[in-house]
Amino acid sequence: MAAVKKPHRGQFKVGSLPNPGGRPKIPVEITTRAREVTPQILERLIAMATGKLKVDHGIQLRAAAMILDRAWGTPRQSVEVTGEVAHYVMRLPEVAASAEEWEESAEMQAWRELEDQRPN
Repeated sequence: MAAVKKPHRGQFKVGSLPNPGGRPKIPVEITTRAREVTPQILERLIAMATGKLKVDHGIQLRAAAMILDRAWGTPRQSVEVTGEVAHYVMRLPEVAASAEEWEESAEMQAWRELEDQRPN
């Protein structure tokens, strides 16, 4: 199979994805069977979580977490940011009539950004 090359920005060109068929589908038989045994598995997890079935405390805790995750969804994870949060503003260059004018405008923008970063 030939390797698919990415353009310089890391994105694949339209129609040239490395897996054009998408994610492989799970066979219907497997899904059907898993859904058939779900009530028995859930009862066993509940027995583990409530202590009716004697298991290690770690397994008991994991069973309880699995039940809660399926009943209520996984909890959101928070992220604490400490320190200073930087904010960036980018000035876009004006529309240019030629490539030379654009290059000059981009150079001027770079100089302005350097001036903005310089401490007063």
